[in-house]
Amino acid sequence: MRTIDEKQIKKIKEFIFKNGRLLERRLVSFFFEKGNKDDVIKALVAYQNLDGGFGNGIEPDLLCPDSTAIGAETAMYILDLLGYVNNEITDHLFNWIIKEQNEEGYINHPPKNLYNYPFQEWWSNPDDLRIFALSGFLKKWGLKDATFFEKVKYFYSNSSLPKEFTFYEYPYFIYLKYLGKNKEKKRCNNKLSTNSQVFLKRIRNIIHYLVDIGIMLSILWIKK
Repeated sequence: MRTIDEKQIKKIKEFIFKNGRLLERRLVSFFFEKGNKDDVIKALVAYQNLDGGFGNGIEPDLLCPDSTAIGAETAMYILDLLGYVNNEITDHLFNWIIKEQNEEGYINHPPKNLYNYPFQEWWSNPDDLRIFALSGFLKKWGLKDATFFEKVKYFYSNSSLPKEFTFYEYPYFIYLKYLGKNKEKKRCNNKLSTNSQVFLKRIRNIIHYLVDIGIMLSILWIKK
């Protein structure tokens, strides 16, 4: 298994501090320089809207200010890394997710202001699977809302699993880890090809060393 040495970490830091947002810089400081967790939270909260959701470009490929499910997941990933849950930030976020969940169990996408701001073309597509990742985090964090989880379960039960999983279907696995029953996990595992199993193993190894997507891009830059 490849690891990152001190020289590479220094290059990563230099790249992120030259090119990254304040949020990425604060994350690097926290994880590699004994930085302050509160400084990361302050940078993160800048992306939270009054409705409790997250937008404003927290997902760098989607710059509209509207709250979105991918914005919520990005924020939850960082909060989970920091162990910063069950507070005012997450309470407002919980309320937004529950309010935005439709009767089919997922959150509608794209947001209404998508086309008024820069975005990558794939974000004009539906993002229904995102609810699986959100529900996994919420279950892990101890949210007790039976109606919310029943709607997600209904959506999962009526979803058609892909013939072969790619990286972008990872929300299924977050859902199954925290909410799946044995028969549901078996249903999902039976769909995994040998190639997918190898792919997932590689992803797990990589994630162990990555703080956020900025560091992953930095590693690619180092190899040039």
